[in-house]
Amino acid sequence: MTDDNATMMLAYEQFMMQNKNNTKQQQLEKQEKENEKKFSQEEIFEMRRKEVQRSIDVFAKRNEKRYWQLFQTFTGRVKDEWMDLDKQALQVIQAISGIRNRLPMHARMLDEYKERKLVDIPQWKRHGFVKDIASEEEIREEDVQSALMHDLLQHEKMLEGLRMLFANLSESHDSILRYVDDVMKHHLECLEELDGFVYQEEEEGSDENISNDVEIPSSFERASSLPDVMNDAMSMLSMELYRKQCLLYKVLGSVEDDLIKGKDDDDDVAKLGASTSTKSNNGNEEDDWEDLNPEAISNSVVKRWSLGSQFSCLDSAIFENIFNA
Repeated sequence: MTDDNATMMLAYEQFMMQNKNNTKQQQLEKQEKENEKKFSQEEIFEMRRKEVQRSIDVFAKRNEKRYWQLFQTFTGRVKDEWMDLDKQALQVIQAISGIRNRLPMHARMLDEYKERKLVDIPQWKRHGFVKDIASEEEIREEDVQSALMHDLLQHEKMLEGLRMLFANLSESHDSILRYVDDVMKHHLECLEELDGFVYQEEEEGSDENISNDVEIPSSFERASSLPDVMNDAMSMLSMELYRKQCLLYKVLGSVEDDLIKGKDDDDDVAKLGASTSTKSNNGNEEDDWEDLNPEAISNSVVKRWSLGSQFSCLDSAIFENIFNA
């Protein structure tokens, strides 16, 4: 019996030691599996991050070209078409102003022909600087009439040309606006696609946020800021177009009898448009248009039309940076 008990005790001790060793082995194996799992999750996260980053880099390189393409087309149309039409319109208005400055002179000369008989003028009055007309041989009434009719015809042609130029300017403005719409549409599509890349892991149930570990290329960030630049530029162009539309109506609406006859000599100040100005809210001088005759209106419009004038709605520094971008 004693030997049997001893054998049983030995077997029991061996069994217990084996269980203890098995338990310890299981714990070690469990710890190793947990470490492997943790390491595996970090590797998987890094692989996914690199994959998302690579997709973003390809996406950015592809789409930033579209941003710059639309921006360069926009600036080219503004500089080579919008501003060129604006310069042509200014030249036509300057021609109209020159004609309106000459018409009253022709009218006064014709009035003098009617009031005076140019006969028996002493020889000495034919020499030197004189205000009166010297003789019928030097300036004939027919010549003045011909010059007056020519200027009136040219004035009508210039007004028609001005209408056509402004219609072309408005059409150009609408076409440029479509490029702004296109770049905004492209911008929204890019944002939507970018969100799909960055937050894709949320749909897959990931506990980690890859968006905190990926980077947007700086070149793409610069390109994606172009829609704001184009919107600001388009806003200024729209205000400038409206301002010039108002000036155009002033020129077209001032065609009346005073265009030929002019004002009396007592109204010379109004003709020059010098003392009929008031201060606007922004501190610029504003003419009182109701007190101006057609000649003064055209002169005032010439002064205000240029993009470089103090009345312009365009910021020259901003547009210079845009054209040099």
